[in-house]
Amino acid sequence: MLPAYGRSRFTERCVDHLVKLPFRVQLDEGPRLLPFDYWARISEAVERVSTPYAMLCDNDDFPTEDLGFCLGFLERNPDYVCCSGRIQGVWLWPDQLAGPWSAVTAQYSPYDTPADYGQVTVNERVLAGFANSWSYYAVYRTEVLRQIWRGVTAMNFTNLQVHEKFCAMRALTLGKAKCFSTYTTLYRQHGTGSATPWNSEPGIDFLKVLTVMEAEGVDKMELRKRWAQWYVKRERDFNNPVRKSLKAMFPKLAWYVQNRHRYLRHRSLPWTSAYDRWS
Repeated sequence: MLPAYGRSRFTERCVDHLVKLPFRVQLDEGPRLLPFDYWARISEAVERVSTPYAMLCDNDDFPTEDLGFCLGFLERNPDYVCCSGRIQGVWLWPDQLAGPWSAVTAQYSPYDTPADYGQVTVNERVLAGFANSWSYYAVYRTEVLRQIWRGVTAMNFTNLQVHEKFCAMRALTLGKAKCFSTYTTLYRQHGTGSATPWNSEPGIDFLKVLTVMEAEGVDKMELRKRWAQWYVKRERDFNNPVRKSLKAMFPKLAWYVQNRHRYLRHRSLPWTSAYDRWS
């Protein structure tokens, strides 16, 4: 399922890629600007899914045929509610839409590390896997995905990061989750994120999620401690004042660091030939 809001050429490029895969595509197009009923729109789209399994992808993502491995795994393992392969990153330049140059990174984000959250209890699974981000783009049993997004709608989140963590936690309250390291199911494009008008203060949403997780049998105080530590580490990694100062002092070096993908080994991916029409 492809929720698409604006960036119509990215949507067209993505659809060009998706129709070549042996899976059904459901496109949910919204207005150019991110609407305030964003959660409800995705939830409504999930409710319309008619297949037994479903996944979300963005319009700058490239799913692969290896998603078939996830379907097979879920068929054989009824206690798992979602499954994914590796999520790798892809850079395109000099044009983000057309390339023609591309390079691949081994992992899109630090939180996409493959793992098996097969712990027996809800508490163990949530404490082990609440910080993962790969499960957001995993293949789900459709009814599980519906339950997650009904919860998202009910929570009426104002913070995008907390919403993503809630999705990971809610999945783990409903069953086990696995991400394989042996194959790749999704390439996510670096450098194409768009700013969204969401509240940057997570406090109220943070407390909402803790309350729901406590009701599901999760140790609220332990989750609160680990989640707070995650925020501290993330802030240190991404918003370190020393890092910002060095970037300001050495702008040329900062450019090379930010564009280091241009010096990686270039890799021609199976879908790059489709970019000709976007040049």
